[in-house]
Amino acid sequence: MTTTTDNNQRLTFLKEWKPYQFKRMEKFIAAHFREKRLRTSHGDYYLPNVGTNYKKVNNIMGLAYTSTGIWACYGVCNTEPYFDLRNVYQYAYFVMDKEDNCYAILQDKDEKELIIPL
Repeated sequence: MTTTTDNNQRLTFLKEWKPYQFKRMEKFIAAHFREKRLRTSHGDYYLPNVGTNYKKVNNIMGLAYTSTGIWACYGVCNTEPYFDLRNVYQYAYFVMDKEDNCYAILQDKDEKELIIPL
């Protein structure tokens, strides 16, 4: 599927990931949340630099891989992880484009999307 970001950049996301792409995405997810306080509907988590890894983020978010939709992704299943302090946008999906760039798709309560690079 091709989608357009807020800055009118057109992106085409992969429909299936290869084994090396799982590792790449997991590395980018861990790096994105390193040194951050993650606010969720179940409480706050601080993810310090030392020892922060994909497994810790996955334990909080419950990321599940699916490739049966319009693109392959890790979808958030366990909680509502907030992107902003006003709790407007939530992390919903982690996707990859054909150049192996990794992105987070955020959604508000009306499912308006915001796409950010990881």
